[in-house]
Amino acid sequence: MKLAIISTTIYGEKGYLSYDRLAKKSKFDEVKFFIAGDKKSLPFDTSPFSCNVEYLTPEAQGVYASSEAIGWNKPARRNIALLRAIESNPDFILTIDDDNVPSDDYFDLWHQIITTPVQKIVIGVKDIEHPHWHNYLAATDAKIEMYARGFPIPFRYKDSTKVVVAPQAIPTEEIGIFQGITLGDPDIDAKTRIVYPKQTPLSAVHEKNYCLKYCRYCLCDDRGSLCTRSNNT
Repeated sequence: MKLAIISTTIYGEKGYLSYDRLAKKSKFDEVKFFIAGDKKSLPFDTSPFSCNVEYLTPEAQGVYASSEAIGWNKPARRNIALLRAIESNPDFILTIDDDNVPSDDYFDLWHQIITTPVQKIVIGVKDIEHPHWHNYLAATDAKIEMYARGFPIPFRYKDSTKVVVAPQAIPTEEIGIFQGITLGDPDIDAKTRIVYPKQTPLSAVHEKNYCLKYCRYCLCDDRGSLCTRSNNT
């Protein structure tokens, strides 16, 4: 099973070495990193990595027509890494950030998630005019209330969703996008990070391995164990 890992960087290779160490000893047959540099990125040294790494310089990214339209010095540069990863024809593509720390069982959990049919779904339980948004970070052992970065503020505290058993198991090949969090320090919203700047004491997610049905969730966070079926977003 081939896994492609994509991201962008400002700070160089250091933030990805912990992922590389864990990926090398994972159950995946092949893991390759595709990192899209930016115009303000520090030099990126691929030599410390155990896995294969392709670093895309700003100049190399010019072969893609969308490169200039995306713009520079922004997280959206990872989309070029995504295009390059697609060309490598992997079985799965995982997008990560270099400012979040993976748990020691990070890739073991990922391998389990993408090889196990999903038994649960998230559904809306209230009659509301706006879309249902599901806060998966509410089902953790964190000592503070938190939301994923990008979760719309007007939709907080609505409690309009719940996790239920699916009528039938959903094969992983029918799932278009997997999304989740890093155990240790998830990518939480800026308001919470301002008042709680240190690493979040998160070590367990109590609700996991479920699909969303006619609900929405934030795609700004890139890691872990939440998934959505291909067009139920």
